[in-house]
Amino acid sequence: MTAMQIQEVYQSGLVEIGAHAVHHPALNYLPGEMQLREISDSKERLESLLLSPVPAFAYPHGSYNALTKTLIQKSGFTMAFTTEENNFTPRTDRLEIPRVWIKDWDKSRFRQELSKWLQ
Repeated sequence: MTAMQIQEVYQSGLVEIGAHAVHHPALNYLPGEMQLREISDSKERLESLLLSPVPAFAYPHGSYNALTKTLIQKSGFTMAFTTEENNFTPRTDRLEIPRVWIKDWDKSRFRQELSKWLQ
């Protein structure tokens, strides 16, 4: 997406935009300094573009470790998303939020799946 397209999507109010690293590396394979640069530069660039705080981060490739989580928090993110498929509960670590995969379901099936996720 271009910068203008990102701004347009954000300004619609229909979508929240989160950071995802600058170069999309598997973070847990990088030294801490490189992880921090990928994470914090991503946040700074996006906040500069949107003129708004960016509280959410999605781990590229679902790749993270304990150091990554520490750096995410240090960079000012309040939540981070994994690629693990699971339900979100009150006990879910806000730096390890699972994703829910939406498939090509009809309305009835979507309602059924949604009711499972919200248990």
